[in-house]
Amino acid sequence: MKRLNPTLLTVLAVAFTVPAVAQQTPSTVTGDAPTVSSVAPVKDLFGKTADVHRFSGRTATVLLFILRDCPIANAYAPEFDRIVNDFSRKKVTFYLVYADSDIPTAELRRHYREYGYHCSALSDSQRTLARRWKAQRTPEAVVIDRAGKVVYQGRIDDRYVDFGKARHLPSRRDLRLVLDALTENRPVAPTTTSVIGCSIPD
Repeated sequence: MKRLNPTLLTVLAVAFTVPAVAQQTPSTVTGDAPTVSSVAPVKDLFGKTADVHRFSGRTATVLLFILRDCPIANAYAPEFDRIVNDFSRKKVTFYLVYADSDIPTAELRRHYREYGYHCSALSDSQRTLARRWKAQRTPEAVVIDRAGKVVYQGRIDDRYVDFGKARHLPSRRDLRLVLDALTENRPVAPTTTSVIGCSIPD
């Protein structure tokens, strides 16, 4: 059997090597949104079509991942609704994303009304959106700019220092700061922050 030239073997090895996947650092976020044509239409809790994968024509899109029984997520409901009220008029679109599994839609609707939300709400029982955006805890916000790039992912603010430990008032309102920059056409360096909250189940 004829032996292959060592130089040829080296070339073949390089040609068929799969590049290593870069690891995301905790201080930055990157990612492109899937094209609209590549995803199926999504219905919200009330049967309306939600263009959750469309970003052009908007200043920004915000997805807030929550769990119905997460006390920290529930505690943030009033502040998130204030943010929705303040920025919706500036062409920011908001989606509340329930990452619960095996919870009837009627129960999610009841929770939505009980906590006074006023944005589109989606059920992500299969964690399709959570996996797409790599959301791990609730309440976790993902901010996507008009080009479909994630520019922020993390907490709403720093009110919660640890489980069971919270400031009276936050010292940094991260989500508002990012949205202020986007609505004022100021550059936003992609960042992430740690979320104190409940783990999204696999």
